[in-house]
Amino acid sequence: MKWLLIFLSLMLLGACKDDSAGAGMPKQFEPVVNPHPKYFMTIKGYVSPSIADKIQLKWVAIYSTTNPKCDKTYNSFEGVVGWRQIKVPFIAKLDKNSRYQFKIPLDYYESGLCEWKIASVVDYSGETHLANGIAQFYPCGKSATCLMASKKINPIYKKQALYELLCAYDNKEKLACKATPDSFDFSNDLNIPRTNNYLFTENYFLKTKDRR
Repeated sequence: MKWLLIFLSLMLLGACKDDSAGAGMPKQFEPVVNPHPKYFMTIKGYVSPSIADKIQLKWVAIYSTTNPKCDKTYNSFEGVVGWRQIKVPFIAKLDKNSRYQFKIPLDYYESGLCEWKIASVVDYSGETHLANGIAQFYPCGKSATCLMASKKINPIYKKQALYELLCAYDNKEKLACKATPDSFDFSNDLNIPRTNNYLFTENYFLKTKDRR
């Protein structure tokens, strides 16, 4: 899907992606990139230079069909159907000041027949590469797997979130990072709307006597 690579190379600074997203999907369900996205989640942050080579900076935006006409049959014998998804990974790159910043388009795809929408943003960053959902966008439509489709958007939600992690080496020289007590993301606001711009900051510091 060459247009994905071209679009993101022009659109995103400080991040790259896997161009295989959505590969093998039947043409009739394949989404079209929105040439003029309006809504973004800007992700930025800082990583202490001394641990930069041990910290992965990776996020995955998951886009889903929400029209049941485009649902995929996963098990015809048991009648298991569900939405189709495209997972688009973003890998951030540090600049000379050990900082990074890029944007994830929330309306990256045109809605089209299948009513493509962003479903969630998952954070795989850190020293462990474990998945951490930082934002979910609902209601997601009428697809069979839209389990929260009946829930309304929470009128109280944040447009900015801050995640700060303090990292330290254990007695085996293994790095471990832990979020500070005042860190928060968008996951507590399960029903954040797609028609907004958001800012997510994620910083990694090496724990020292001066920063605990």
